[in-house]
Amino acid sequence: MIARKLIGITDDGQLVGFETYCRFGEKEGAADVRAAVCDYLRDFADRCRLPLADTGTVPTLFAESWYDDGAVPWTDEPAETA
Repeated sequence: MIARKLIGITDDGQLVGFETYCRFGEKEGAADVRAAVCDYLRDFADRCRLPLADTGTVPTLFAESWYDDGAVPWTDEPAETA
């Protein structure tokens, strides 16, 4: 595993993202990995015709509860520039 990011669809049909956890430290390219994950998810949202949301309520489907570490605005993880 290189990185992981929890995503969800809000109760009003928007894609919300949570913290991206990366195996690498900042000096080892974590920012580039986070940007690549974010770029992938922006493309995923576009293909699914889901608007991006910086906040929102993600309903539980099966679990009684889940650890919500707080939504992260999409602008906090900028798109790759390289």
